[in-house]
Amino acid sequence: MKKRIEVFLTFSVMLTLASVAGLGAASTCSVELIVDPKVKTVDITNSGVLNTDHFDVRIRNAGLDTIELVEPGDGSGDGWRTPIMKWQVELVGGVYEAPKVLPCGNTNPLRSDEVFVLNPGDSHAFSTYVPGIWVTQAGTYRLRLEYENDPFLEWSGGSHGVQDPEAMRRVRRSTACMAVSNEIIVEVTGTPPYWLRPKGPALTLSTWGGPMSVRFDLKLAFSGDLMVVRHDPPREPSDAPVVRQYKQILPPSAVTQLVELARAADDFASGCMTAADGTNASLEITSPEGTSEQRCMNASHWPQGERTAALLAALNSFLPEIYRVY
Repeated sequence: MKKRIEVFLTFSVMLTLASVAGLGAASTCSVELIVDPKVKTVDITNSGVLNTDHFDVRIRNAGLDTIELVEPGDGSGDGWRTPIMKWQVELVGGVYEAPKVLPCGNTNPLRSDEVFVLNPGDSHAFSTYVPGIWVTQAGTYRLRLEYENDPFLEWSGGSHGVQDPEAMRRVRRSTACMAVSNEIIVEVTGTPPYWLRPKGPALTLSTWGGPMSVRFDLKLAFSGDLMVVRHDPPREPSDAPVVRQYKQILPPSAVTQLVELARAADDFASGCMTAADGTNASLEITSPEGTSEQRCMNASHWPQGERTAALLAALNSFLPEIYRVY
């Protein structure tokens, strides 16, 4: 019988990266990326962006070796040049979706002072070109900043001017390094510009009955925009129907709660097809997995399902009495 020998190796892994600086010896990178918010609350009504004016950012050499790093520059936030910098964004009680914003397509040329030496224990502040965060909705945001210096990254994007060849040689000899900052919390208030808000409906609910019944059409968007249209039948045959509309903006936590209740309402069609010219209802839900739809036709009364009743009660809790769906 052959003996089987199993060797277990335990590695102690540090978050350090090695960089070969030309023909020199490899150096290690052990750094701390520190972000200090200048404000706790930001109103994004006019701009829709958290920018460098809202943060102090610095990097500290926590290792024993002297290292050489690169300042963020024009294009760092788009991954066009080293260092690459981006934010980890979490919207508390909601889902953050970064809007599609087209970059300008050009970068400024590299300057010699963008490459700097950092001795053990020393810190260096980043004053410009830390990327901003496009904010799609109000709420509480948990943020972390990533920094990655890749000396051999192929630069892209059109450049306004000629790169400084000596500065570029220093970039190629700089220290490969990656760091993630401490977490900060920022409260965002206001309504961002319309073009930045998440697009598309999260859920759509309609209810109606016979020809002389009231009809409700409710739409809730991922942005928090809630709209209810109430259609009342004409009082006289010659009159036009009365159409009234109500709008408000819900917080991200409410949108998440309502979408979850809608997805759980698997008893939406309970009690349907029991009465001629009864109550009708339709529900359409949009989620990362796709769109789903449920219908109930000719119910003696609706809703009859417990989970659907919970959804309707939650929706109506945000509405004035005259716009409450039934």
